[in-house]
Amino acid sequence: MLKLIGYIMFVMSFVLWLLVPAIPLFELSAKQMAAWATGLFIAAEVLFWVSLLILGKEFWARIKQSVSRFFGRRSGSEDSTLDV
Repeated sequence: MLKLIGYIMFVMSFVLWLLVPAIPLFELSAKQMAAWATGLFIAAEVLFWVSLLILGKEFWARIKQSVSRFFGRRSGSEDSTLDV
């Protein structure tokens, strides 16, 4: 049950990040928009880090592996460094 809560918190952290660009669509003052953006940012970060604490090192290792595979060098690609 605790793992399920961790996964829900992890997903919610990204949902909150997706809501930040939608703030200007509402009729709010500049102060209110800044407050909402700050609140959503803080809530998203807290949810993300607490979910990682709940889900543990194995989950963090899987995330790091997925991100490094996505942004890392593709197998079979040439070295991206230039010889000068």
